[in-house]
Amino acid sequence: MKKLLLLTALSISVYGKAQSCAGVVFTSGPNALGTGGSYSTYIQNCLSYNADLNTVLWTHRASPYWNFTGYTSGCIQSTWLNVSTNVWDSTIIYRDATTKHARYPGGTIFNPTGNTNIANALMVGTGPTNNGTNWTGTWYSSRQPTGSYHTVTSAQNDNAVCLSGQAPFGNMSGVANGDGGPNADIQQVGNTIFVGGGLVNYSYTASDAIPFKGGLIGKATYSGGNLTWSADSIIPNFYTGTLGYLNMGQTRIAFSPNGQIGYVIFIGRLASTFGNSSDSSLTPIIYKSTNGGATWSSAPVLSGFDWMVGHPEMKQSISYLYQGTPAGITPYSQLGIDVTVDSTGTLHLVAAVTNAKRFVTATIDSLAAYENIYQWDYRKHHPIIWDMMTDGTTWNTILVDSIKTSYIDSQTADTTSPANPWALAYGARIQVSRSTTGGKIFYSWTDSDTSQTHTLYNTNPDIYMKSYDISNQLVTPTNNVTTGLGKCFFHYLSDISYYDNNLSGWVCPLVYTTPVTPTPPFNQSDTVHYNYLNCANFHSSQYTTPASVYRTQVPSGIANYTNNNNLKIYPNPANNKITIDAVDVVDVKLFDVLGKEITSTKENNVDVSNFNDGVYFIQVQTKQNIYSQKIVVQH
Repeated sequence: MKKLLLLTALSISVYGKAQSCAGVVFTSGPNALGTGGSYSTYIQNCLSYNADLNTVLWTHRASPYWNFTGYTSGCIQSTWLNVSTNVWDSTIIYRDATTKHARYPGGTIFNPTGNTNIANALMVGTGPTNNGTNWTGTWYSSRQPTGSYHTVTSAQNDNAVCLSGQAPFGNMSGVANGDGGPNADIQQVGNTIFVGGGLVNYSYTASDAIPFKGGLIGKATYSGGNLTWSADSIIPNFYTGTLGYLNMGQTRIAFSPNGQIGYVIFIGRLASTFGNSSDSSLTPIIYKSTNGGATWSSAPVLSGFDWMVGHPEMKQSISYLYQGTPAGITPYSQLGIDVTVDSTGTLHLVAAVTNAKRFVTATIDSLAAYENIYQWDYRKHHPIIWDMMTDGTTWNTILVDSIKTSYIDSQTADTTSPANPWALAYGARIQVSRSTTGGKIFYSWTDSDTSQTHTLYNTNPDIYMKSYDISNQLVTPTNNVTTGLGKCFFHYLSDISYYDNNLSGWVCPLVYTTPVTPTPPFNQSDTVHYNYLNCANFHSSQYTTPASVYRTQVPSGIANYTNNNNLKIYPNPANNKITIDAVDVVDVKLFDVLGKEITSTKENNVDVSNFNDGVYFIQVQTKQNIYSQKIVVQH
C-alpha cells in the first residue's frame, strides 16, 4: 500500500460562493488513452464516493512510477482519499499476464453493511482486455486494500479474466475497440455490485454496422468476504439483420439513493419499426427496476416516445441552424452522456442533442455516421446541455446551459497545434452527479474562453458546473470552478457528491488529466498526471433561479392536460385494462403520441391488452370537464 499525505490545501471557499482553484497532482498514468482520452472513454466510471467510509476512489491504469516486479501498463490501480483526513492511499487490484492487459477501467468501493473501516472494504474494478493487438475479453477484480504494493504476488495476476465467448460475460468488448467492456457506472446496491456493458455479435459481416447486438448487466454478489460475478441480464436484442443498432459503448446504469429504483440505458435503435422520428433513429432505450435490480422490466419503458412531438423546445434548439425540420432528436455522444437517479426515483439523462438520421431505407450505419450532421457554428448557435428526466411514464427536460467551443476530432485536420494539443478526440465531457440523499443534482462540462484562446475549438478547457435543487426546483448560476486554469483535459466528476459540514455546502470531487510534458503538442502515449479537485462547492444560498422545466407536450387534437385529483385512472403502467374511477364519465378516448385516436368507449374501462408497449394519452370527458393524462402500456 502506498500512502501520500496531502499537504496542499485544496478547498478555497466562502459561504454562499464557490471560488475557483487548481487541482493537486495525486497519481499518474501510463498515457491519456486508458482513462479519459477520446470520447469513447466517456462511459468509464473511474471516480466514485462512498458515504459510509467518507472516501473518494479513483480507478486507473497503474502509475508507471510504481516500479514493482511484473509492472505493465495493463495493471490496474485503486487510489483513494479519506476526505476527512486528506490522506491518499493506493494499491494494485489487478496485475495482468502478458496477453491480458487491462484497459478502460471502471471501479467503485464495495463496503459491507455496517462497515466503517476501509481495510474491510473491497476495491472493485472491471473492463476490457487487450493482448497487444486485439480486444480479447474482460477483466474483473475485487481486492481488500491491505498489504503493500511492494509485495504484489503472482496470485494477483489475472485476478479474474474471461476471454471473449467465455462465462460469465460472454462476448464482451469490441473487435476494433475496447469500449464495450463492462465498465459503465459500477454501483453498489445492498450486497450487490451492478455494472453495464455492450454485448458483441461475432457473427457480423464486414458490411454490417458496429457489431453490438445488445447490452449486458453484470452482477457481483457478496458472500463470505468475496464477490461472485455473473451476467445478470442480457437486454435488449438490438442487432437483427439491418434493423437493430446499438451506439458502441453507450450503456449507462444508475440507482436511486435507497437502491430500489434502477435504470439501465442504451443509446440505440431497437430491432423493430415504429415509424416515427424517435424510434427510427438513435434514441434512449430504457429498462427499469423497482426492486433493487432483482428484476428488470421485460420491455423498454417509454418505447415509441416521440421527442419531436413531445418536446418542441429541443426540436427548436436544433432547428435554427438546420434551417428546417430535423429528422429526429438523438443524444450527441461526442459531447458526453451521463445518468443519475434522484431521491424521487427519477432518472436524469444529461447530454446535448443533435439532429438524427432516421433509418427507413438508408443503410444502418447511417444512424451513427450522421449523428453529427447538425454542425453548430459556435458563434450564434451552440449545443445545448439538457437534463432529460423520467420516472418511466413520460419525459420532462431542463435546459442546463450551452457549450461555447467545439468538440475536437482526432482526424488529421484537427491534430495540429494549437487546434488540438493532444492529437486526440475530446469534447465537453458532459457529466452528472447527485448528493448522497439525491436531493441535489450537479452538472459538469469543460469549455474554453474564446476571448483568450481566439479559436472556436475547446483547446484550453476549464471545468464549468451548475446544480439543481429537486424539491424546490431551483438552479444555481453556472460557475467556472477553474477560472483561467485552461488545462483541465479529460475530466471526471464523481458519481456521488458529499456535504461538508465545515464548508456548509456540497463538495463535488473532480479529477482531470495533465501531460507530464509541459509544451504542446502532447503525445497521447506520454505519461500523464491525474489532478484532484475538491473546491467545486455549492451552498444553499446559491439556489436562486427557478429551473426551466419543460413538460411533455400533449399532441394537438387532445385536450390540454389537467390535473384532477378526484379522477383516478389506474393502473399506470397498464398491461391489460385501464380503469377510470369516476361516476359521471361521458366519453373516453385513447390517443397515441402523434395524436392519432386509437380507440374510444363510453365505459369506465379500456382494454389495452392488444396495444403495443409505449406512451399513450387517455382523454376522459365527464359531465363537468374534459381531462387528459399520459398512460404507459407495458406488457
